[in-house]
Amino acid sequence: MKHVFISHAGRDTAEAQRLSDELRNVGHDVQIDLRELKLGDDTIQFMSDAIADAHTVVILFSKNTPKAKWQKLEINAAVWNETAQDGGKVIVLKLDDTPCLLYLVQNYTVP
Repeated sequence: MKHVFISHAGRDTAEAQRLSDELRNVGHDVQIDLRELKLGDDTIQFMSDAIADAHTVVILFSKNTPKAKWQKLEINAAVWNETAQDGGKVIVLKLDDTPCLLYLVQNYTVP
């Protein structure tokens, strides 16, 4: 089933949860590690499946993103999925004024 996948840094969990709740309230199916990923689950498999099956990947980009190793993997997978696999649309929502990765700014950023 197609859904929205939300990528976020661990320190941006509150913002990710708020967006997830808002999207669910208007009828979207949302995949986010906060709800779906449980202790002992295969994180790489979850991320791979969730991104591959998403119609949209929302990347919450903030000052926390550059140090968020899992989010970096999600960003790379989402961009690869969209450009090379004709996968879901990538949308970047900036949470602050942190400079965004160049390839994200040129193609995906919503100011």
